[in-house]
Amino acid sequence: MDSEVFGYKSESVEHMAAKEAVSFAFQEWIEERGSKPLIHRKCKICLDFREEKNFFSKIDVIEKEYRITSGHRVDIALLNKEQLQAAIEIKITSPVNDTKATKLLCPFIELDGMEVLKGSEVWTSINDNLPELICEKCEETLIKFNDKLRQVSKKTGVNLMSGTYYRCAVQKCWKCDEEIIVFTWPNEGLWESDSPLEEPIPKTVKFIEKMGYWGNVCPFCNSLQGDFFLKMEEEGAFFSLRCEDESPESFQDDLLNMAHIADLNGILNG
Repeated sequence: MDSEVFGYKSESVEHMAAKEAVSFAFQEWIEERGSKPLIHRKCKICLDFREEKNFFSKIDVIEKEYRITSGHRVDIALLNKEQLQAAIEIKITSPVNDTKATKLLCPFIELDGMEVLKGSEVWTSINDNLPELICEKCEETLIKFNDKLRQVSKKTGVNLMSGTYYRCAVQKCWKCDEEIIVFTWPNEGLWESDSPLEEPIPKTVKFIEKMGYWGNVCPFCNSLQGDFFLKMEEEGAFFSLRCEDESPESFQDDLLNMAHIADLNGILNG
């Protein structure tokens, strides 16, 4: 924690010690006397902590209290050929605030100084400005998910509506226990009475007159697959799905999340 002493900022012993420990670890790696420092970040899909592999690569100099072009100082600067590559901030009590974060015109990671001082061999990012991490396991799960979709699509004869805004997943029919394709779309609420905006509408998405809403029906037994189960129950194919808009970024995020849910529910095991 920094404090004011006679108008000047003083640095806490803990902050200095953590900064020295991180700098030393990087210096040992640069000089090939130690292993590469490991920094973990949370995967945006499965929420597990995984190694961040793209934060830094070629580093030849470590500088403490480095002043960047915005005028701010960073605790530790990672440089290569005198060019700033990335920065590390150390938190003891006061985190990097939003104002400083927006003015750090380089990739940065903030570490918990007390965690560093415990001698942990792996440091965990508590704040950063890096692209959201998607771990290798989740990327592999997405491949399995797409394979499963194609398999069930072929078996049921239900088109996956590729190139449209429809999100599709695999769900077991509650009545006949067959694996089927189910669909949702951006801004579709529970028990949606308005017609989907994009045509053609999937052949298993139908307006259920007696229920008064659009829903998924099983192509084998014609049973309605309840919206509440699909979207609100943990075993549902669209549980916790955001499905906010038609942008490619939103679509990709939804695919990754549906793949994760399918994996948790054992859908990808068969």
